[in-house]
Amino acid sequence: EYRLQRPRTPAGDQFSLAVVLYELLTGQAPFGEAYQKALKPQDFLALKYVPAFRRNPLVPLWMDGALRKALQINAELRYESLSEFIHDLKNPNPVFLKADQRPLLEKDPVRFWKGLSLVLLVLNVILLAALVV
Repeated sequence: EYRLQRPRTPAGDQFSLAVVLYELLTGQAPFGEAYQKALKPQDFLALKYVPAFRRNPLVPLWMDGALRKALQINAELRYESLSEFIHDLKNPNPVFLKADQRPLLEKDPVRFWKGLSLVLLVLNVILLAALVV
């Protein structure tokens, strides 16, 4: 809010707390280096949140969901109160447990590589059959 010259609200404190918690869990900033360089509203809108579980696989999906919500650039999309954020950090929110947003390569690398190998095998068989005929 300070950089965007918006009025200061408790939502700004929530954002700051979420940044500190994210950095404690991952050792990195939630938006990477781009956040430090952002000065204009367009710069902030272009920021991409990097899920905490990608940087630290020990971070549970539900906790990352709570962090993601508290780290919204648009303050209206954050939690209405700090107590809601803290509650979601302590208790897994079922909304954040519904869909695992990680790519298959991260969720189950063995299944990914087996599937890719099968696709390549099928393509090789098709090409071999086309060459023989």
